[in-house]
Amino acid sequence: MIDRQALAKKLLDYLQTAPEPPAYLGEAPELLPTFDPYQMVGESIALRHEVKQQNKLIQSAQQSLQQALDLERSRNEQLQAATTKGNDDRGLCKDLLSVMDDLDRAIAHNQGQIATAQHPKLQEVSVWRKLFFGQPQPILDLALIAALTSNQAGVEIIRRSLLAILRQRQITPIISLGQPFDPECMYAISQQTSDSIPASHVMQEVVCGYRIGDQILREAQVIVASK
Repeated sequence: MIDRQALAKKLLDYLQTAPEPPAYLGEAPELLPTFDPYQMVGESIALRHEVKQQNKLIQSAQQSLQQALDLERSRNEQLQAATTKGNDDRGLCKDLLSVMDDLDRAIAHNQGQIATAQHPKLQEVSVWRKLFFGQPQPILDLALIAALTSNQAGVEIIRRSLLAILRQRQITPIISLGQPFDPECMYAISQQTSDSIPASHVMQEVVCGYRIGDQILREAQVIVASK
């Protein structure tokens, strides 16, 4: 049988015995520091002031970074706009060069027509007119020559005006006729033998080339002399 009195006594002894302190607590301090509320308030105020200063520095850094980003974004937009404008200008200039080519062809055609009109023509006369008045004198078609000359002058005025507009955009023609062949700014479409022009020199310019500043806007298409 269980001795209930012995168990009750052991339980009472256990409850009355003070527990031993755990080993991780270590030794008790000899003197506890006194609590100073004024010091705590001062430290709290100083900490709050420091936090405010740090927030101001962070906000200033964020504003500087945002300004730098806005400036960089503006520069990129200006660069993209300049690049787009430059491409548009090049496209417009090439279109103007096509107009210049048409004017050059018109001038060459008019010069050929004037040369043909200035060639002497013989009057168509009968045999009796030849007998009485002798051989007919050569005549010129003066009205046709005057019309062609006037047309030529008008085309040349338009060409000079267009060339002035191109020069304002730093676009200048490439001088190729009679010059040594330069593959950087010329494109040879054929070769022909010539006794008057040295070999590897341009004997005929088919399409005029142009520079924009120091860059090649369009190569000149030429015929090169060979031995």
